[in-house]
Amino acid sequence: MKLKTRKTPKLIIFFGLLFLVGIFTPIQAQYVSPVYTVDSDYDGVPNVRDKCPTTPELISNLELAKPITFKGQKIVVVFRNVRKSFETRRRRLLIKKSRELKKLRGADEAKRAEVISRLKVLDSLIRHSSVYEVEVAINGKKEILPIVIDVDEFGCLPDNDKDGIPDLVDKCPDKPGPKKLKGCPPPKRKDRDGDGTYDEDDLCPDKPGPKKNKGCPEILQQQEVDILKKASKVLFAFSKADIKPISFPILDEVVVLLRKYPKSNIHLEGHTDSVGKDANNLTLSKNRAASVRSYFINKGIAAQRITSEGYGESRPIDTNDTAKGRQNNRRVDMVMFFGTKTTKTIKKNRK
Repeated sequence: MKLKTRKTPKLIIFFGLLFLVGIFTPIQAQYVSPVYTVDSDYDGVPNVRDKCPTTPELISNLELAKPITFKGQKIVVVFRNVRKSFETRRRRLLIKKSRELKKLRGADEAKRAEVISRLKVLDSLIRHSSVYEVEVAINGKKEILPIVIDVDEFGCLPDNDKDGIPDLVDKCPDKPGPKKLKGCPPPKRKDRDGDGTYDEDDLCPDKPGPKKNKGCPEILQQQEVDILKKASKVLFAFSKADIKPISFPILDEVVVLLRKYPKSNIHLEGHTDSVGKDANNLTLSKNRAASVRSYFINKGIAAQRITSEGYGESRPIDTNDTAKGRQNNRRVDMVMFFGTKTTKTIKKNRK
């Protein structure tokens, strides 16, 4: 009698073999693409989920919000070359790791355990390389002060008041303010004579006057005001503070006004267009205003009656997109007034 045998489907046999192969094949280390591990700002958060991938640049050239007490001394820290500091530290740790790995060769079980323990610590430090190291002098000896730059799970520095200044370098972390004030709100501006011109811009802070006259009472007739306006277009050599001779006659008319009103003072403000670097324009504007001041002094006007300041391209009166607009922005504003300017900006320029 023949026994009937059920044939096993080939598909089941195939998957069964795969299962057996899977059981007896050694598990290999899982490959992780570098795309998911690259951390360009060294804060421990991979780029793929880092919402703030420029952490070093956010704090560079800024001062730590509060001084650090280190070995009994208060240290004021200004972050310089932050990215380079992170990279240098990471490189040093990788070199240490390389040396430890060499120690594994031929090591006995006890020694091997010690090395592996140190390697785990090094790996943890390498993954979080955002530690800024600053060299300080303590009792004449150089020491390294480490400052941990902590970020959140998305790689961003905490910013409690949401003003764009990280709390780490924000002098007022609970009140929003601009970067130039180190994250603090601007102080309340004063106008003690109530003329609409704030005291820091008011040449006569105790005597009300129109804004067009820098907060001072107008002392000139309209035709005399027109002379100052015309003189503000004084011409200089290209990118220099040398006054062109063609402007001498109109400046001489201003000298006549200063002699007509011997108790008056004059304030000069230099301005440029936006062509060129900001720092160069600021210097040029100061030098040009000072050049006009020197011209008046050489004509016999007392130096203490004349003040000058420069503002570069920061106070345009026209667009910088056209040649005509840029020409209007290149000027030396002049204001004559009775009284004494009290702000520090002007006092330091009065010689």
